[in-house]
Amino acid sequence: MTSVNDEKKKPRKIILGPRYHIVIIGANFAGIKAASALSKDFKVTVIDPRPYFEYYPNIHELISGIKKPDNLRLPRKSIIHGFGHRFIQDHVEKIDGGKNKVYTSSGKKFYFDFCIVAVGGVNNTFGIKGADQFALPFKSVQDCYLIGQKLKKLSKSGNGMKIVIVGGGLEGIEALGEILRKYRTFPGLKIELIEKSHQLLPGMISSLDNEIRHLCEPYHVSFRTGLGVEKVTNDKIHLSSGEILCTDITIWTGGAVAPELLNQSGLSNNPGQWAPAGLSLQSRFFEQIFVVGDAADLPDPLSKQAYYAMDMGILAAENILHVVNGLNPINFKPCSRPSLITFGDLSTFLITDKVALAGPVLSTMKESLFQLTMVMLDKKTRLGGLFDTTFRAISGARAFVLPTLTSFAALKRMGRLKLLPVTVQSPETVHIKTTARNKQGPGGG
Repeated sequence: MTSVNDEKKKPRKIILGPRYHIVIIGANFAGIKAASALSKDFKVTVIDPRPYFEYYPNIHELISGIKKPDNLRLPRKSIIHGFGHRFIQDHVEKIDGGKNKVYTSSGKKFYFDFCIVAVGGVNNTFGIKGADQFALPFKSVQDCYLIGQKLKKLSKSGNGMKIVIVGGGLEGIEALGEILRKYRTFPGLKIELIEKSHQLLPGMISSLDNEIRHLCEPYHVSFRTGLGVEKVTNDKIHLSSGEILCTDITIWTGGAVAPELLNQSGLSNNPGQWAPAGLSLQSRFFEQIFVVGDAADLPDPLSKQAYYAMDMGILAAENILHVVNGLNPINFKPCSRPSLITFGDLSTFLITDKVALAGPVLSTMKESLFQLTMVMLDKKTRLGGLFDTTFRAISGARAFVLPTLTSFAALKRMGRLKLLPVTVQSPETVHIKTTARNKQGPGGG
């Protein structure tokens, strides 16, 4: 058998005979990229309970209203059919790795030769009393649109705005930025951000913490780091310090946890645990099942980012092709990429291994990446596809370009670009790195 190191090209030969059936569970970044990499030589069924693909990296922009739900969604059926595969809108209740079957809530069952699990994560409230009932989650287009609508209604009440954001990771910081974009001059605005770690954006360079605090100095924003939440009610937050905060709206950005499906299907040992997978992305328990995106617990944990999810989806498809042709699967080697974090219209941060830049002008890079990715996924040949692409581009220009051109202050801010020091974290924050993967924004599912 050929060794992994000898595999220089992707094998395209398929063993003759009945087509192999591949079931992909989950159709966001990882699942869709896996489907795109599988040819019509395979019989591919993609299952997801929701009709739309959602572009998670920009859902925070729904809070300020510079994005609308339709800007961030694409019909999954259209995308999957464009690859020549079948899409089933249904909820998977169980994966039977021993019998190679998938069972859905509608009573259907699907036999598979290979299965790709790309289910993502669900909101993690850590069992804190009242969090599920009273705090608003931050995990989908609908979640963030609802937050935006509630803030809009609250701003018209005439009673001020007391906002609490739980979580100072990527989601929490980008949510804060969008609230300031929209409401920073609003009378009576008061924002409290709670982060259990001692640093904002835990696991990243400490200068980001300093820069965010500096940008917020002119506004009524308080950062409570090193504190946890003990209890949430309709209008109060009880902190681990014993302090009680009043709130009109609580936004929960505390991270994600593995869905029950993984443990119930024997893909993990414990409830809430991500599915252990080898470097080939094959499940530790069933070699014919590949786990990708947020759901995968790899030997070297990765932050939950969309670009990792897409890379894993493609590799899972390629490894199925390798296995079918009697070749060794390839190990996943994550490529280091710059991180882009937007902070409303106040700044955007570009972080690499060796350099970190800050400035509002960098927001155009994230917007361009969004537009490019949506065009790549939305490969419709009908007129509607061109219309959707044009509409997204116009919406983006209206949100980013026009406000800048019509405001001297915005033009002045856009010209600022500064180099942030890439410093080693202080000893009190080094331990944060072990929990950073649960503090990342929605990735790939």
